[in-house]
Amino acid sequence: MIREIKIRKTNGGFIVKIGCQDFVATDSNKLLEGLKDYFEDPKKAEAKYVEKDLCSNEVMQGDVRDR
Repeated sequence: MIREIKIRKTNGGFIVKIGCQDFVATDSNKLLEGLKDYFEDPKKAEAKYVEKDLCSNEVMQGDVRDR
């Protein structure tokens, strides 16, 4: 299931909200790579970016904040 996606541009990159999770992409290439992963296989992308340690991921780094 594809969740709602909101993207906000900041001075340091992008804040991406997918469903209730927030991610940071430091540049547009990382943003596009992460979104491509998500649209190709949402469940796999969620496991990659949410269920694992985000700080070790090279594509989209950031904090996950529960809301």
